[in-house]
Amino acid sequence: MNRLESRFVGRLIVGSVVIPFLFVLVMSGLEYLAKPRPLWELMSDVAWHLCILGIGMTGGIFSTPAMVKGWAAEGSLLAAVIVIAINLGAGIGIQVLKRNLGTSRLVGNSCMTLGIFAVALPSALTFWR
Repeated sequence: MNRLESRFVGRLIVGSVVIPFLFVLVMSGLEYLAKPRPLWELMSDVAWHLCILGIGMTGGIFSTPAMVKGWAAEGSLLAAVIVIAINLGAGIGIQVLKRNLGTSRLVGNSCMTLGIFAVALPSALTFWR
């Protein structure tokens, strides 16, 4: 990867991952101020928002010209569909955990693991082109 491409990938990650992730945290903090609740319940909601962010990031990352060039048009589309399917599975997992197990430390940590994975997967694939 040459210097120009690495600068582009850096900007892509900051614009598509870091800034939205920070705003998920800020908005979750504001939501907590409006409606205080247990930390574990808040963590499961933040994880749900991270899954939504992961799906949105996927569209933005895999539709950029550099990603289409690196993966080819069909490969980029296929990668995006696979990542979205995995993120939907993580979202379903979060909702099942919340519904069946309620609010606990285990549920909060499990949900956050799924949510962070939903954001990390498209980010990691950015570097693997």
